[in-house]
Amino acid sequence: MSRSNRCECSRRSFVKSLATVLPAGLVVLPLGQAYVQASATTAKHVSPSEPLASSLGYTENASTVDKAKYPTYKPGQKCGACRFFQGATGEQYGPCQIFSGEAVNVNGWCASFNAKS
Repeated sequence: MSRSNRCECSRRSFVKSLATVLPAGLVVLPLGQAYVQASATTAKHVSPSEPLASSLGYTENASTVDKAKYPTYKPGQKCGACRFFQGATGEQYGPCQIFSGEAVNVNGWCASFNAKS
């Protein structure tokens, strides 16, 4: 067996194994995305009593914000309209960048509110 035959044989084996592995990878990618979405909806919900949430005045219902304590609050502001909110449309809770990926209520509010642009 000449040296060129060994290389061609290895190349042929590589192409065959690639043809087997590639379709499996195409199936795994969508499953990985589904896992990320599922884990986002099952993430721990932020409690208003947690230290960070408390310091930012987080509430699960923006209509209950203490306007005297948080004068930056404006009617209509809520987590679902904030650029830090990463939840999916139609979900009641979603991950928030401020709270390290923990889930906040779409109708909640905190002092870090920053309107989506």
